[in-house]
Amino acid sequence: MSTIDRALHRLQQALVLGAPNRRITPRPAPAVPGAPRKASITGTIVGHAIAALLSIGVAAALIPLRDDLSQSISLLMVIPVLLVALLAGAPHATTAALAAAAAFDFFHTEPYYQPTIDDPDDIVETVTLLIIGIAAGYLAQSAQRALVAARVRRQELAAVTSFLDQLGTGIDPDDLAEHARHSIEHVLNATSCDWLPDYQGTASPVLNPDGSIVHHAAIHSTPDGGQLPTTIEIPIRTTPGPGRFIVRTRRNAIVSTEERQAAATIASALGRHIPR
Repeated sequence: MSTIDRALHRLQQALVLGAPNRRITPRPAPAVPGAPRKASITGTIVGHAIAALLSIGVAAALIPLRDDLSQSISLLMVIPVLLVALLAGAPHATTAALAAAAAFDFFHTEPYYQPTIDDPDDIVETVTLLIIGIAAGYLAQSAQRALVAARVRRQELAAVTSFLDQLGTGIDPDDLAEHARHSIEHVLNATSCDWLPDYQGTASPVLNPDGSIVHHAAIHSTPDGGQLPTTIEIPIRTTPGPGRFIVRTRRNAIVSTEERQAAATIASALGRHIPR
């Protein structure tokens, strides 16, 4: 990881989670791949403060150049808004855009260092900066979300396709189950996945084909894409005998509903190809 990558990663942590050394309680993951996770209230406040300070800092840094770049300062002020949008999402980008417009007014419109504007053109430029900043922030977040979603779906498709490619090749059932185990572990970003062909369960929450989680002690299911329980079971539902995958998940893993459905699909496909 380069120095720039490390700096951006630290900035992203600060914007989304607040102080980097503070213990963070895991938050529910989004149902849609690429959607932002929710941070704590304190982390959100700190993130918005950093977003505002970033825009103000850029505006202050451009003071020596305001005579030479008077027509371009407002465009340059969009840069920190885009950076915040890519790292922390549209709400933080809105804060950055508001701070950028206020800082542009304070540092780069006459009278300088006063919250007033004498020139009507500067008023238009400030309002335009605000609108462009907010719009650019939401567009940047949407683009980033689409990229993340596309990457997640490629990983899901690769895991399912890799397993399905083994079907019909005469592969030994034990080897097929082993391949399914690795594929499920990968798609759920789990720490381990064990195949127990004789296990009749249920001791842990069960993953349904639709991606929902059913707890054995409760009637209701959880169809959202929230964080998985510490241990889940994935039964194969198309064979007459028992058989389940026991998956131990990572504490902070983001697992979408689509990734859950992919894991359940692999388990179902295995069930159809195990000798009866």
